[in-house]
Amino acid sequence: MHKSTDYCFACGSANPIGLRLQFRDEGEACVCELIPGEYFQGWQGMLHGGIIATLLDEVMAHWCFRRGHMIVTAELSVRFRKPVPIGQKLRVWAKAVGQKHKVFFLEAVLEKDGEILAEGKGKLVEV
Repeated sequence: MHKSTDYCFACGSANPIGLRLQFRDEGEACVCELIPGEYFQGWQGMLHGGIIATLLDEVMAHWCFRRGHMIVTAELSVRFRKPVPIGQKLRVWAKAVGQKHKVFFLEAVLEKDGEILAEGKGKLVEV
């Protein structure tokens, strides 16, 4: 029997069609690096927008998890700045910008070689 998170589409190690993301802390930020394959593309050569949103949401959630908070996403907004390529190394990171009681406010960035390709803002609630 697997843990409930083993089959998470974003971070589950046992999900054969998932992203299998791995996270680490760098100072106050939670960080993930990945090279997305062509099976996650939208238009040819570009990462699907839903996957981009998933990456931003997941890194914000893991910022909370890594600090001992079990949360769910209440709100997520995404700003797509530029097309995100597949088959190239990407970096996604998040940091907290505020907290009110059990509500965490976070911001996330998806970048390639330091260039911002997408940004997210989230409101995550501790359960």
